[in-house]
Amino acid sequence: MDVMLAEVVDASRAVAATRSRTAKTQALAGLFARCDPTQVGVVVSYLSGVLPQRRLGVGFRSLGSLPEPATTPTVTVAEVDAAFERLATTHGPGATASRRSELGALMVRATQAEQHFLRDLITGNLRQGALDGVVLAAIASAYAVPAAVVRRATMLAGTAAEDATLAAEGGAASLEAVTVRVGRP
Repeated sequence: MDVMLAEVVDASRAVAATRSRTAKTQALAGLFARCDPTQVGVVVSYLSGVLPQRRLGVGFRSLGSLPEPATTPTVTVAEVDAAFERLATTHGPGATASRRSELGALMVRATQAEQHFLRDLITGNLRQGALDGVVLAAIASAYAVPAAVVRRATMLAGTAAEDATLAAEGGAASLEAVTVRVGRP
């Protein structure tokens, strides 16, 4: 099942609206549990304020004037990830115009709340209170894995997104199989 960007935005808002660690964990765990294993890593990355592509080549200026927002949510997380991948890999002559076009095509389909979320995500200004501890607890809760196993796997794998994918695909056994790899920070 494709996860809608609106679901991610709603979870982000729910997390930002409370100071309760338990409520934050439950909001995130509920979303993670509904995610397809192929998409949960991206969702975890977005809610952690991290772009899987690292850099998109889009600056503040490109996000200064957004198009009129859509009235109903239709954008999926997979579509956002694909658009971000295209943005990140666009290089050479005409790259600026291509990026502007790609970003515009994505933003025109996004609702106002989705546009704000995407802008904050792209610029690194997503501040909602979903720190690693909350995200790791949510992964443990969503996939019924002991929290210590999730924390250990994250320490060895380096990212909560990778651990979420492993937990969704194979539970505790997949996370326990994570080992130290040379060259991986």
